[in-house]
This record gives sequence, structure tokens and C-alpha cells, in this order.
Amino acid sequence: MKNIIVIKIGGIATENLNSEFIEQIVKWHEQNKQMIIVHGGGLVISQTLQEHNHTTHKINGIRITPKEDLPLIYHALVDKVGKHLIHQLKMTNLNIVQCTDILKDLVKAQFLNKDLYGYVGKVKEINIDILKTITSHNAIPVLASLGVNDNDEWLNINADYLATSLAITLKAKQLILMTDVPGVIENNSVIDTLTIHQAKDKIRDNIIKGGMIPKVESAIHTVQSGVARVMISNNLKSGTIIRGDIK
Repeated sequence: MKNIIVIKIGGIATENLNSEFIEQIVKWHEQNKQMIIVHGGGLVISQTLQEHNHTTHKINGIRITPKEDLPLIYHALVDKVGKHLIHQLKMTNLNIVQCTDILKDLVKAQFLNKDLYGYVGKVKEINIDILKTITSHNAIPVLASLGVNDNDEWLNINADYLATSLAITLKAKQLILMTDVPGVIENNSVIDTLTIHQAKDKIRDNIIKGGMIPKVESAIHTVQSGVARVMISNNLKSGTIIRGDIK
């Protein structure tokens, strides 16, 4: 697989993909770039749990996930967010494949910390052959942020971390972490480019803070693992680019 772009879609972006997003997907497809899309759905998960009188608690920004919540989380991610996303992506008239039945074989996971977080996972292995089969048919796979452990149990995975693992495993050309803001903000302006060293400094100096920290840390890890660049943005064209330090 080559010319791979991994795109993580989260937050408001999953609700309403604009025409610029659709046009860029089509353009990349015409340029023979292979795309893999990963989506989360934190807000919809919270709403779904609330509708069924399940409470939501977080530690270190990670949703504590009891086993009994997994069917509702699966329903929220796959049946609600995933199907809505697929419906919007169909506007491209491209071959879009929602990875549902094959997701168990595609993403192998293990507990992040069962005692602390419950059924929350981290990626153990990505089955590249399955992705190669899908993309060989000129299709774009769409994955929910879920994986399965060795006991065939679903685990809830942070979508940023799943996208990062995919980008590293596939040696992607680029990873795009789409969020609700146009990039890393400093003095009310988007920072165009950050080296790994600069990004770490801004985390230390509390310029990068809150929910942006795990995104930037994921970006740093991805670049250090061989992916040329990671962009954090609310679109596919411009944002904050994290790249390796200049030698």
C-alpha cells in the first residue's frame, strides 16, 4: 500500500461533512491516493448511554467503560455515527466500505488498564491484509474506534490512538486528526507548523493544554514512528502540521 492518507474524524465533523471535505476526498481519489477513515463519536456515545440511564465517568479524559456499556457503545459508534458518516460519504459516488463484520478481524486490541478504565483498549495488531483487500477494489474503508481482544470481547478505543496505530502500521504518507478547532492555537492564531521539539515545549509551557494534549502527543508519536507529517485541523486542507525536527 502506498500514498496512504489516514483520516480521523471526530466531534462535530462526524455530524456534517461540508462540500470542501467531500471535494478533497474525490480529488485525492483521482490522484490515486488511498484513504482510510477512522471515526469516534464521544458525544453520541454519551447521549446513547444517558438515554438508557447509564452514567458516564472519565479518568484522565478516558471514558470508564463497564462491560455492560459495550453493546450501547457499539450501537452508538456503528449504527448511529458510522451509518450517518457513510451516508454523507456516499455523496462522493466513491466505493465506501463500512467495516463492521470484519472489524473483529481487522483490529486486535488489549486492555489499556482494566482495573482503572474497564473495557477500554489499546491497539495490539492491525490486519493489513484485510485493508489491502478493501483498497485493492478501489474502495475507502471506514472504521469505528473499536477492537477485539483475545477473548473475542469488544474494547472501546480512543479514535486518535487507533488512527495513529493505523498510520504507523501502514507507513502512511500523512495522518489527519480532524477535530472541532482549526489547529493548535497560540495568541488567538493557528500555529502553521510545529517540530516535535517545539510541540513538547508548548505542552510543557501550558500553551498546548486540555484535550489538545493527547492529540499532539499522538502526532509526536506518529512522526517519531516514521510518518512524514500529521495535521491537526477541522478540515483537510490547512491546520497545524507536526513534523520531525530539522537536523
